[in-house]
Amino acid sequence: MRRAIFQLNGAEQEEMKGFLVWLMAGQGHDFSIVSATVFSIAESMRKAGAHLSTGGERQYESEPIVRYVQNAGPIDTFMDRHEKEDPFQARKDLKLRAQQESFPMNHPEYMIDATTLKRPVLNRMEMFWTMGCEAAEKMKLTPTPEPKLPFGPASDIYYVLDVEDPTRNKFVVMLSMMVDHGFPVATHSILLAHEKLTQGLESERVQWLHAHKAREYLQRETGKPSRNPENMELWVQYQALVFGFYYKLLEPLISFEYVQQDVFFRGLWGYGSTTFLGMCAHFAWTIQESRSISRTQVLYMLATMYNGRPKPYSQTNSSNGLIGVLGTISVLALPLLCTTDIPEKIARLAVIDLPVVDLMSDSRELHSRQYQSIDFIRTAMAPPRQITPRGPMKTWSVHAKLGKLFGEESKDIMMAARCDGTLVGWFGPLAADFTFLSSCYQNQRHANEKGFEDDSMINGHEILDEHWQNDQVLRPLQEDSIGQFCIVNSRGSATLRYAATGFFANAGEDIGIPSDDVSAAYGRVEAQGAGVVTA
Repeated sequence: MRRAIFQLNGAEQEEMKGFLVWLMAGQGHDFSIVSATVFSIAESMRKAGAHLSTGGERQYESEPIVRYVQNAGPIDTFMDRHEKEDPFQARKDLKLRAQQESFPMNHPEYMIDATTLKRPVLNRMEMFWTMGCEAAEKMKLTPTPEPKLPFGPASDIYYVLDVEDPTRNKFVVMLSMMVDHGFPVATHSILLAHEKLTQGLESERVQWLHAHKAREYLQRETGKPSRNPENMELWVQYQALVFGFYYKLLEPLISFEYVQQDVFFRGLWGYGSTTFLGMCAHFAWTIQESRSISRTQVLYMLATMYNGRPKPYSQTNSSNGLIGVLGTISVLALPLLCTTDIPEKIARLAVIDLPVVDLMSDSRELHSRQYQSIDFIRTAMAPPRQITPRGPMKTWSVHAKLGKLFGEESKDIMMAARCDGTLVGWFGPLAADFTFLSSCYQNQRHANEKGFEDDSMINGHEILDEHWQNDQVLRPLQEDSIGQFCIVNSRGSATLRYAATGFFANAGEDIGIPSDDVSAAYGRVEAQGAGVVTA
C-alpha cells in the first residue's frame, strides 16, 4: 500500500504509466515526455542498457526514440532536426519508414489491415498474400544432406529448396524476369500470380514495377519509390505477394512450442518501405546463386519477420555460424532449448517470447565456434573388445550457457554437459548440429521391420560414464595403419549422444551416428581407419 516512486506526483505517475506501457508494448517508435523526472528515468534506463534513444536522432528505422518536450506546442510533431523546416512533410515522411506491425500467431496477413489504404486495394493485397502462400506450399526448405566435412571454423548449416510446381503454361518473358527479383525460382504458381498482378497494366507501369523491385534498387533505397498513388497501390500488392510467400516458406522450419498462444509477433512493414522487401530479394538471389541458403541468413530473416528487426544479412559483414538472435521475440536454434538427436528437429528454429536469461549478453547475435574443453587421452587403457551397445547408466543433461561463464568470449555460446550432476565440459553446439545433418548420421534401415532389435556387436574401446566424469575420455588413435575405434554407449539417451557428438566433432574426429543399425555407423568410421561411434 505504499507508492513505489514517491518523488512523482499524480500527473507524473500517469505519464510514467503511459511510458512504461509504450515501452513494453512496442506499438510505435516515438514517445514524447513532458515531465523532466520521467525523462530522466528514461535516460537512466538507456544508460542501463535498454534499447531506446533519447538523443533526438533515429539510428535505424524501427529504433524506439524518447523526446523531452521543452517549448513545443500542444501537439508534438516528432520531427528530426533536419525535418523541422517543413513539419507537414515530416509527418508524411514518418509514414514511409518501415514500421513494426503486430500480428497474432498464425496470422501474419493481419499486418495488411495496418495499412491505411482503400478497401479494394486491401482486398487485392489479401488475395496476393494468399497466392504467395499457395506458391510456397509447393516448395520445401530441407537441410542439405551433405555439408562439407570435416567441421571447421567456416562451417554452417545449409538448406536446399525442393520444388514441386513445374511450369505448365507459356508466360511472357517479362514475367520470368520479374520473378527473378523476389523469388528463388520461377514456378507455375508464382508466374501465375505475376500475370494476375500485371493484368491490364500499361507496359510503362509494368516496367516501373520491374525496375523498382530489383535487388540493387531495394538495397540502395530506403524511401518511398514513387509519389504516384497508382504506382504505390501496385507496389503494396507486390509486397503482399512476396511477404505471403516467405512467411509460408519458412513456417515449417519454425517451432512455436515456446510461445504462448495469445502472443503477438512483430513484422516489418511500411507503406513503400524497401527494408524487408530487400531482405527477401537477397534471400532469393542467394538461393539462385548458391543453390542453398545458410541457417545464419534464415535466422536474420526470421528475426525480422517475428521481431521486426531491421538489420539485413550481408555476405561480407555477417559472420557464419549464427545460432540465435535475441530480442523481445527471440529466434534460436532448437537444440539450445531442447536437446535432441533427431536431424529434422535439429534443423528447426524456435521462436520464444520469454527472456532467455542464460544467454543474455551485450550482443543480440549468438554465435558458436569450434571449441571443446576436454583433454582426451590419446593412449588406450585396455585392448579393444567386442561391445554390445547399450544406454548410459547415469543421467545426462546439456545446458546452453554464455562462454564467459567458462572463461571464454562472451559473444559465444557453449553447451555445458553434465553426467549425474558432474560437469563434464563444454562444447560449441554448431559442431553437433552440423554433424547430425551430415553423412555421419545413418538413416533408418529397419523402419518397416516390425519387432526389429539391433543386437550388433562392434570391436573398440568403450567410453563409460565414469570416464567422462574423471577426465579419462579416450580419443581414437591411427598409427601404422591400425585403426582404433571408440564406442559411446548412448542408446536411449539423446542428451549423451548429442554431447558426445559435440565434443568429438569440435575436436575434428570422424563420427558415425546410428539411428537403428549400429553396424552401419561402425562401417562408416571403419572405412576411414579410425573414429567414434555414438552407439
